[in-house]
Amino acid sequence: MIRTITLASLVGVCLATAGRAQPGMPNNASTKGTITTIPTKNGPTMAYSSKSGLKILMVDGLSFKDLNRNGTLDLYEDWRKPVDVRAKDLASKMSIEQIAGLMLYSKHQPIPAAAGGPFAGTYGGKIFAQSGANPADLSDQQR
Repeated sequence: MIRTITLASLVGVCLATAGRAQPGMPNNASTKGTITTIPTKNGPTMAYSSKSGLKILMVDGLSFKDLNRNGTLDLYEDWRKPVDVRAKDLASKMSIEQIAGLMLYSKHQPIPAAAGGPFAGTYGGKIFAQSGANPADLSDQQR
């Protein structure tokens, strides 16, 4: 059985009950500011911001992030599955443009590109703030 819980309702219940369990809600959830965490026995601790709009799926008493917000547990969202199975499932749902965009990602080159420093980038010869480019546009260096 899959049940969807909005983050806002989860945070609201956690704040209102100060640790008391509510029917249908994880009784081990805790909230600090806008971040709610739900430890999972023999699994990862889920952490969510109430501002993200994501939902938590409860399946067989376990918590999962509903990353595509469709209300169902997709294979790639199921942390119990092997990484290669999850990756193949996610790749099958992505467009060529989305996959290509991931290939351009690098933690040493921020998006949008920084104006200075060793990994600076430009957009049409201008720094991002002066270029009128969108944050997801390719920098001159990426092109």
